[in-house]
Amino acid sequence: MVHLKRKWLGVGGITAALLVGALATISAQHAAETPNAKNSPDAKPAAEVAKSTNMPTCVIVGSKRDVAAEAAINQKLDKEIDVAADNIPLNEFVDSLMKKTDLTIQLDQRALEAAGVGFDTPISRNLSKISARSTLHLVLKQLDLTFMIQNEVLLITTAEEASNKMQVRIYPVRDLIVHRGPHLANLETQMPNSSKGHGKSSFEGGSQGEQVQPMQKSPADELPRLPNSSRPVMVDSTPQGDAEELLEIVRGTVQYSTWDEVGGQGSVLYSQAAGSLVVSQTADVHQQIAALLDAMREAERVQQ
Repeated sequence: MVHLKRKWLGVGGITAALLVGALATISAQHAAETPNAKNSPDAKPAAEVAKSTNMPTCVIVGSKRDVAAEAAINQKLDKEIDVAADNIPLNEFVDSLMKKTDLTIQLDQRALEAAGVGFDTPISRNLSKISARSTLHLVLKQLDLTFMIQNEVLLITTAEEASNKMQVRIYPVRDLIVHRGPHLANLETQMPNSSKGHGKSSFEGGSQGEQVQPMQKSPADELPRLPNSSRPVMVDSTPQGDAEELLEIVRGTVQYSTWDEVGGQGSVLYSQAAGSLVVSQTADVHQQIAALLDAMREAERVQQ
């Protein structure tokens, strides 16, 4: 479990029990709902499998309290609001937003002061019938600020500070692995957030796209077993076939320079037992990964 500890433990308070427990839950749920899907001659297309099961598209790794708090905050961020801000201080804008959304929002005073952004920085913006999430992105971007969920509140901080705050998420992708389709090809050209121009993707070749040397798996005897199974919960750093292709697509199209293969802090591994990607990244990059996987599933649905 050496590799697993080095990559994930301590990120946002993540413990071995939380991470491995989440993977085991996903593995058991998949086994119960779609047994032997990989070897079944009657396997359904990816979009149909995803629709017909209760498997979540993203699993937050954390305590029950943290997971519940983040889900509640995300639901409030989806609320549609109107904004009419005419040269009002940042802190007053935040107060107004909290009243409209029932969110608990805090300003990262230390980070904002270091960046020279005062609480009295004027905000002017008129927006109608858009989500609170989009409102925040549009307003904060002009100040080089962003937001993230931390300690059960929504924290407004600098982009630089947020880039150092890693979060662990698990993305069940067995449907994209088992039911391979043409959506895996040329996906980079379809993504608006593609990092093309910031370095070659890992599947384009070139010095930055050289094959990453595989890392050893964790010793199987150190990992807990799945319920009613002799198979351990294993995070596989040397996946084969479609799994490796999916890893390359994620690293190559979503903020390429942020991944550890090219010196960044982000990491992604594939858990064969759980059929899932395990990702340590910033909140912003996680949003882009979720959008990428949604786009792949939609592409599969359209091509049926």
